[in-house]
Amino acid sequence: MAEKHKERGEDIRLVREKTEKQEKSVTFFTLMEER
Repeated sequence: MAEKHKERGEDIRLVREKTEKQEKSVTFFTLMEER
C-alpha cells in the first residue's frame, strides 16, 4: 500500500495544481461578472 501511495503522490499533486488553476479561473470569472 505504501508503495502505491508514493506513486499516486505525484498524481495528487497534479490534481491539486489543476484544481488550483480552476479555482483561480473561477474567481477571475466571478470578478469579471461582478463588474
